[in-house]
Amino acid sequence: MPGADQVPLGKGCDTVTGLDLTSGRELWHTSRIPGIGLIASEPDLVAVGGGLAVFRDGGASAAVTGLNDDFARAGHGVRAVDLRTGAPRWQAAVPQGCIPHRVAATARQVLAVLACDGAEQKLAAFDQADGRERWTVPLRARPAVSPHEGAVFVSADPVVVRIGDGSKGAGAFLVFGPDGRAQAQIEATGGYGQLVTGNRGLVAVDGGRLLTVARYSTRAYSADRVVAFDLASGGQLWRTDPWGSSQGVSALHAAAGRLTLLLGNRKGNDELYVLDTASGDERDDRSFHEDTGGGDLLFRHRDLVIAVRWGLAVRPITAYRPW
Repeated sequence: MPGADQVPLGKGCDTVTGLDLTSGRELWHTSRIPGIGLIASEPDLVAVGGGLAVFRDGGASAAVTGLNDDFARAGHGVRAVDLRTGAPRWQAAVPQGCIPHRVAATARQVLAVLACDGAEQKLAAFDQADGRERWTVPLRARPAVSPHEGAVFVSADPVVVRIGDGSKGAGAFLVFGPDGRAQAQIEATGGYGQLVTGNRGLVAVDGGRLLTVARYSTRAYSADRVVAFDLASGGQLWRTDPWGSSQGVSALHAAAGRLTLLLGNRKGNDELYVLDTASGDERDDRSFHEDTGGGDLLFRHRDLVIAVRWGLAVRPITAYRPW
């Protein structure tokens, strides 16, 4: 397979495949219209929810570059197939002048971020059953979110979209109600420090709260703290760093009122902390006498905490049984 920089424009990936998670066996595959340009490391290209696999026909590169010719627009839309069989369920055309950029799916609806007329990004919702368009709204009314700004789903239910990459304090988390109405905007920079918005492994949504990591500096050191925001208002609920100074959070996971954090301590060992998502109070902590290189994503499975990471000379998966 050629390297990513050798793939010609318009010759990106054109197949979506469903796999059995128990055996790894292929269940089905179907074709898609490849995008103009590359889709390497593209988030939200395929989404799963409500028994559907949802994906976009066409690609983000055309959207971001604002191409307006017929080739750039031909066939762009959102398509859903049965998750278990790959059988077609529906195809949804996007509004005139728009190209699908990201997709997300829940049991109630399918969502897409659209790049429109090379000028702004919009958020669209489609009916889970038949793909009928429910509503389309600007990602942000003023100023509009340019197609050149990054936009990634943080959560599909409730709907939270991250814009920008957090560099130099730029970016924000945008929160929407079930009807698409703008609900709150959480800025990347504030009294809490600078939110690490560019890392998907350092943000989670649970119990009406957005939980993420902020970097802050004092005269003596730089460190990470965890900050919780109310999704309804965007206001800060609490912030804490019970592990002390000069330690960085590698990954986090939130569910059922518990926020699990993976850190590397000053001795190079892995540490796991559990915080109460409502208050930020520490519920437990464990130290492991090894350094596995942190983590990029964190999951809970039964009584295990599983860290997943990528890169050269790292252990790709580590499982902890702390409790």
